[in-house]
Amino acid sequence: MTSIRTCESTCIGHPDKLCDLIADTILDDLLFEDLSARCAVEVMATKGRIIVAGEITSSVKVSIRAAVRRALTRTGGEGAFVLTGAGDQGTVYGYATDETPEYLPLPLVIAHEICKRLDAARMEGTISGISSDGKSQVSLRYEGERAVGVAAVVVSIQHTQPGRNTAEPSIDDVIPVGI
Repeated sequence: MTSIRTCESTCIGHPDKLCDLIADTILDDLLFEDLSARCAVEVMATKGRIIVAGEITSSVKVSIRAAVRRALTRTGGEGAFVLTGAGDQGTVYGYATDETPEYLPLPLVIAHEICKRLDAARMEGTISGISSDGKSQVSLRYEGERAVGVAAVVVSIQHTQPGRNTAEPSIDDVIPVGI
């Protein structure tokens, strides 16, 4: 039976990943000074505003603002401040598989690698004029449980400068030979 499986990944400045990075930074700051700390923090980013809410139980106080600033610096500084609203929504599901050494679906592993390369290209200046907010979507064609071809690869990245840049060199060698 033929089917198409699609997975998506996001770059470091995408709002979803940015919010996770901020929450992780806050938790890291707490645990660095208090291994008994408990932290239940949620982060929301929208149109130039970041909201951090939740509960922290700890013997130390950490600077939430400093943690947010460090996370923003790590993304290139502009992540949450260029948001214009969600342009797509979807249903997310996950499963473990022996299809890859990571126990993740192959389309997801490829999508992660594309985003990792886009993040590196932005940081190294290999591709100029791109922001840290981007995503990749990979659709593979399957015969039974075996990936046999590429149905589609979509890469979307915000630009900081007008003009056309291409991420094609980042994609070609990510797709395994034979599919």
